[in-house]
Amino acid sequence: MTYQYRKRTINAFEFAQHATLHNLCDKRKYVVHNINKQENLTLNIQLRISISNLQVDNVPTGRFLLCRVISRFVKLYALLALVEDPEGNVERFALYNWTNIPKEGQSNIKSINQLFLPIGTLLVIKNISYEYVTGNITIIRSNNPDDVIIVDQNNKSFSDVKWSTNEKKVEIKNADDFHRCGNDYFSSSNYIAANYNYSNGIKLEPQNVTLLINRAETCLRLYQFHNALKDTEIALMLYYNTSIKQIMEHAEMLSYENKNGKYDYLRIFDEFYERSKIKKDSKGNDVWIYETGPRLDHADFLNDNIKIELVEGKGRGWIAKCDIPEYTLLMVSKAFKVVFSNEVFGTMISDTQNDDSLVEELTTCITLKLIAEPYYCQEVYQLYDGLNLSENEKIELINKNEVNINLIVHTLLHNDFGLNYNEFNLKTEITGTGLCILPS
Repeated sequence: MTYQYRKRTINAFEFAQHATLHNLCDKRKYVVHNINKQENLTLNIQLRISISNLQVDNVPTGRFLLCRVISRFVKLYALLALVEDPEGNVERFALYNWTNIPKEGQSNIKSINQLFLPIGTLLVIKNISYEYVTGNITIIRSNNPDDVIIVDQNNKSFSDVKWSTNEKKVEIKNADDFHRCGNDYFSSSNYIAANYNYSNGIKLEPQNVTLLINRAETCLRLYQFHNALKDTEIALMLYYNTSIKQIMEHAEMLSYENKNGKYDYLRIFDEFYERSKIKKDSKGNDVWIYETGPRLDHADFLNDNIKIELVEGKGRGWIAKCDIPEYTLLMVSKAFKVVFSNEVFGTMISDTQNDDSLVEELTTCITLKLIAEPYYCQEVYQLYDGLNLSENEKIELINKNEVNINLIVHTLLHNDFGLNYNEFNLKTEITGTGLCILPS
């Protein structure tokens, strides 16, 4: 099913992602920041910006976003919901610093439920931060509760604003519908949503060569080389074609390199150093000179003299097959997800509170990534083996590919790593936290 708006089509995939969070949300009670209500709010409507005009990592200074809530807020570490602007553009929305853990005996506490900024609430958001959560998934983020204002429905300042309320529901009935929808997402570089739609089409027509090749193309762009190889092999068995064979050989090469990479260590360190450089933005925050920061995209490598097996009570671990000489390279692995302090707090310098908050941010990012790409669930969950479950129960839980916040938290508790690269002699200290997983 898709939701058609005047200027944009939103796939049910995005709404289903958010609905999944309802089962994961924190249902405890917190002290919630006072909601900023201004009945006589006066703003220059010419300064309004639409979601479609937001630019990643660019704060539209002096502009504001007018939007309304179209889904329940849920609490992970941030408060998350979906919002739409008057043009009908829909985006994910995250509120930070709205809740505090109550002190003993404190009475003014509440849970986050339908009463917190309910569906239909009009909001004005200032100092908008627009950023990538993972892959091509974007989110609107607000760090200061004072920048979020509830607008009275009868406010005359916005009486001339027309909302796209004539949304229609279009039933997707066949594989061709999923194919067209997947192509729309592919052309906009939203490869996760494209993969989702191609996969739904393949469920209806498992031998549809076009859908298999299209999904393989999304897998290549998502660095899922093994999955791309599987799809092209199936497509080639169904229909021999030179172009399909070329795609398969390309996927095969990337899959091999991903496991058996050769490394120029000096070049990698130089690249990391260059990507770690920062500058000040217009608000004095520390931002990367290179937009994506020090996130390197090098192949995974595992030395032939070690193997990975499950270690009772700990999860997957390294076991040496023989004596290994000093200074032997054992493993290189791209981080599954990394969160840096300047991206979360605007500063490179960390303290204890920031370190705790970085782990919270990492947990939220990994949860959202697994919701978008559930095939990674097994890889993440196998890092932790400490649940009080039988072996069959563990296998069943891991193989479900369902997002489980309890497993994510325990996995990070035992496997997250910290970043502190003083060797690079930067004027400020790079801090952050992340999680690595090895390929299957």
